[in-house]
Amino acid sequence: MIILGINCVYHESSAALLLDGKLSFFVEEERINRIKHGKPSKVNNPHLLPMNAISECLKFANITLDDVDFIGFSFDNGGRLQNIGVDTCTEPGEWGTKEGEETFHSLLVQIPAILQGLGKKPLGKRFKWVPHHISHSAGAFLCSPFENALIFAIDGIGEFDSLMMCEGSVNSIKPFYTLPYPHSLGFLWEKISKFLGFSEYDCCKVMGLSSYGDPSRFKNEFQKLAFWVEESGFFVDLEFAQFRCSQFGNLEKLFGPCRRENEKIEERHSDIAAALQNFTQEAVIRLCRLGKKRANSKTLCLAGGVALNCVMNGFLERSEEFNQIYVQPSANDAGTALGAALYIWNIEQSRERNFVLDHTYWGPEYSTKEIESVLVQRGFRYKCLDDPSK
Repeated sequence: MIILGINCVYHESSAALLLDGKLSFFVEEERINRIKHGKPSKVNNPHLLPMNAISECLKFANITLDDVDFIGFSFDNGGRLQNIGVDTCTEPGEWGTKEGEETFHSLLVQIPAILQGLGKKPLGKRFKWVPHHISHSAGAFLCSPFENALIFAIDGIGEFDSLMMCEGSVNSIKPFYTLPYPHSLGFLWEKISKFLGFSEYDCCKVMGLSSYGDPSRFKNEFQKLAFWVEESGFFVDLEFAQFRCSQFGNLEKLFGPCRRENEKIEERHSDIAAALQNFTQEAVIRLCRLGKKRANSKTLCLAGGVALNCVMNGFLERSEEFNQIYVQPSANDAGTALGAALYIWNIEQSRERNFVLDHTYWGPEYSTKEIESVLVQRGFRYKCLDDPSK
């Protein structure tokens, strides 16, 4: 059985190929088109498929799309329109507006027809919509070495929710907790990253900056922006966050003037980053404690963009709440291509799990001859060494 998994709705566009349940090939579009994240995340481009990544998958297996038994797409074609009207502060025609969300939805539902154009055999029931957080969860648990686990997918947003916790057991994934937008740790990181003069993709820099700061300095101010409600989860005050617009006025009331891109990084900026990191760790471990009781498991699988926060992951490990933790290496949206494919194989088709993701070398590879031909073509001087690492 051949299953192709595809992700391209937001960012980290990617494709993965399963042959009889085992990963055969997996690559992000950015590795081929050389555009970071594959493409920007916009309301008018969810239908821009990772054509290069798909082509590389098919080429690797020496097949065409007509040979593929199932195609898993890591997003549901319903639910997204719930976002209309949640935000009071939006950009015209963009995320959260009626026009923007309807544009996004109208393009999303065109994806099967676009894929159909790549082959002759009717797609029909071969095409499967797999919800975003289910794809994240499957991409973490179903290729882990665990037979049971608490599965925690946490990011900016899926169709509407910002996170999902599931009970994973052998070939079963049962969701039991979600948190709707706007209560989103992922978006909180993106907004604070921009407030601190970086881009929304620079959360890693903010995580690093947090190690220089004092989390207590802005603790009280931060609690007005994001706070924990006992036994319910964390909540974000949208009046301060204003996720869907580029304004920072209300955040400046809490933390002072926002930093411009080339301005000096001050101690205050490090303290803001530290407050964000500290809140993230506390919120996630509290959620994990709630989830551990429900899933009745001492193992944890993590996925979603927030799971790329290695400081948080280290904090979870040191907490000793879990005996073992498995983090999907492609925890961002790229990993949902693999998750959508695994979901079809293990859950929809009820096939036994026969694959563990224990390394990350699944993309294109190049021979010495191919590399040398490019170096010669480009006119570079080079040496071919027996032991490059030495």
